Amino acid sequence: MKKIILFAISLAFALCLASCSNGDSIDNQIALYYATHQRTENKYPLCFNGQKLLDLPLHFVDGVNDLPYIEAGDMIDFYKALYVLYDKPVQMTVAKNGAVMTCVRKNEVYKVDSAMTIDFENDVIRFDDYNLFTMTPGKSTILDVTSLEFFDEQNRPRLIKKVEPKYLPRFGEPLEINLSNYGIDLVIRDGKYLLPLQTFSDLFFAPVFLNSLYFNGKTVIWCSDLSEKGNKADRELYYQGNKGERSDALTKFGYGELCMALDLLYGLKEQHGIQSFDQLFQSQGAVQMSVAASIAPQFNLKSFLTGPSVFDADKAIYHLIGDFLDDNHCKWYNFSYLTGEHPEYKPNGAARERIDGYEKIYKAAREAAYPPASYPKETYPYGVPGYQEVGDTAFVTFDVFEMAPDFMADLDKYYTEDPDTFPDNDTIGLIMKAHKKISENHSIKNVVIDLSVNFGGTADTAVFVAAWFLGETTVSFKDTATGALCSTSYRCDANRDHGFDENDTLGSRKLFCLVSPCSFSCGNLVPNLFKESEKVTLLGRTSGGGACVVQPISSAWGTCFRISGPMRLCRAKNGSYYDIDQGAEPDYTISDPAAYYDRTALVSFINGLK
Repeated sequence: MKKIILFAISLAFALCLASCSNGDSIDNQIALYYATHQRTENKYPLCFNGQKLLDLPLHFVDGVNDLPYIEAGDMIDFYKALYVLYDKPVQMTVAKNGAVMTCVRKNEVYKVDSAMTIDFENDVIRFDDYNLFTMTPGKSTILDVTSLEFFDEQNRPRLIKKVEPKYLPRFGEPLEINLSNYGIDLVIRDGKYLLPLQTFSDLFFAPVFLNSLYFNGKTVIWCSDLSEKGNKADRELYYQGNKGERSDALTKFGYGELCMALDLLYGLKEQHGIQSFDQLFQSQGAVQMSVAASIAPQFNLKSFLTGPSVFDADKAIYHLIGDFLDDNHCKWYNFSYLTGEHPEYKPNGAARERIDGYEKIYKAAREAAYPPASYPKETYPYGVPGYQEVGDTAFVTFDVFEMAPDFMADLDKYYTEDPDTFPDNDTIGLIMKAHKKISENHSIKNVVIDLSVNFGGTADTAVFVAAWFLGETTVSFKDTATGALCSTSYRCDANRDHGFDENDTLGSRKLFCLVSPCSFSCGNLVPNLFKESEKVTLLGRTSGGGACVVQPISSAWGTCFRISGPMRLCRAKNGSYYDIDQGAEPDYTISDPAAYYDRTALVSFINGLK
């Protein structure tokens, strides 16, 4: 919260300065903008976690009051101020030449300049290197997945240390986005260079900060999830907007913006055989959406997305997520403020139904071995001991890669408190506790991580777990928007001495991992890192996949959902990058879910392997 306050102060100051320097001269070549557009301006509260941060100036063109624009100078000031959250400001210089604005950012990690140009006459945005331009200061490589603060107040490394990567990055191609192909119009009026707020959110904000900006006619809300499980304060504030339908301008813009954002940001287009989302929307029918079933065959998703009903447009996105993309990382959150909430619309899709079915089977098998009456949630948050020794084998079990809120708020707690007291629902703390107990018990010969009902979680904790098992782990990514390929290597500090050495590893003990079709997202990443290393034996069934970083996103009229983003996890082998969406195959199959949790029999099986 302290960082958010600093952000608000710095942004408010920057916007104040911007408002005092609106006298930019406009070249005669763009004089036609003066005659073709009328502009109005107003300030709206920008809110985070239900609390107002500041007043954000927005602009409206030609009397359309539901399609806000942000001034390009304010946009850059906003963007620079966001980096206050990362403790390291970035250097950006802005120049305007007629209808073209150029912003040059100095990348401190790679010691190069990266430029973005916005051509307001031809509606084109171009990055010479999108990954370099948008890279947050805390990242050590262009596609670094971690986000924790890895240095304490004494500047000592803590938890995770980034080390020299095994492969040099392959930088992406220049990225040019022709907005005119999507019907998106950039505007210059009264010396203001105007970009739609949603375009800013989709290109500059959501992919970098994994949040969206929602405008409900009264407020701009900064959040990632407006579902029933999301932030309640944000959701209540969002649905205070007036209900109604979209203007014709927002309807047209919103469809093009949605196609542009999905074309750029959906990380599994290739696997799904999607050439463009406009083509997909035109070719896919939506029979179940039509009120009059007799005319349903005449309609496709595009007809609903561009039709007069916001409710039908939202339902089209609902069916896109569940019926056509159906990749589990894609998830429906909620309807636009214009229609209000409709709780009967739950996340759907065959893949989600399938993984939910697996969850019931495996949890039932686990509860049979570990009855809830003997292992209550208050003491055992996952219904099973987080750390358990069976003979000469240690089992470490957790269903989510997560951090307890008080540890996330104060990372030094990992170093100041007794690891024996760390809760099981803090993955890093659980690993530290397990490491201490295993180090003290020299009879432990085998260590098993049980990910059989693990559906993913935070990347930082997954990196910590993998580095503990492997000594050093390398996470590889492909950015599907730019083609960049990058591997980042990490070590962890399991014994809490800031050393990052062999004392943070498990030495010569044999290492195993239990996986199932429930092992998804980070629960799929870690087994793939183990598979790539060839140091860990996988037991069970093929993991459930999930190759992309989750990307929160929204429609221009306010539909809330998420997709598989452009950062796609890969397994690197022989210099090539292969995505991990197919899951990690086990070295030894366990066909009966009950056998996962008969740990005495498992230990006997493990000790029989050669």
